[in-house]
Amino acid sequence: MFFSIQVSQPKFISDKAVERQFLSEEYLENSLEDIFASNSEVAILNWQGIVVPLNYKYDLPTFIGEIIETVLELIEHKSGQKTVFFASSSFMVEWQLTWNDDDLLVKANWMSTSGGIEVLLNKSQTLEIKLLDFLAEWCELLRIVQKYYMGLDIKANSKSIGKIDKILSVVTVRGFHYR
Repeated sequence: MFFSIQVSQPKFISDKAVERQFLSEEYLENSLEDIFASNSEVAILNWQGIVVPLNYKYDLPTFIGEIIETVLELIEHKSGQKTVFFASSSFMVEWQLTWNDDDLLVKANWMSTSGGIEVLLNKSQTLEIKLLDFLAEWCELLRIVQKYYMGLDIKANSKSIGKIDKILSVVTVRGFHYR
């Protein structure tokens, strides 16, 4: 069973007006669409050998909050269950997460995808993975957001940025493509 996220090198918009708006936002997800260029590279989510593109400008803003909260919950609780729902213009999926100590089980229900590959994705609905490996993949995506934040001259007051900093201080292992 394989899961990875290849983050690529998305283009950031380096406009001081956008930076000021970003800095004034209480929540990161409200301004992410303004941060990334529309013609930027996409991140690639590999779900058991099937590629699902993640658009930084349009997909990431719709579920960055859910990613952050889910990763925090997986870090803070040794075991548990959680339902995660990602919906964007490119895909819609519900994940049932069950974890215990070092292991994670993900049962996915892909409802729609760009290109209509949800039927193919649903043939491999169950993913068993080491919890740390799963966290490391999502942290690569969070590093991209942090990279933009770190390049700003003024300190952001976003609650989400503080959560990203906390996550990245705990999960120091790199994702599959970056080890």
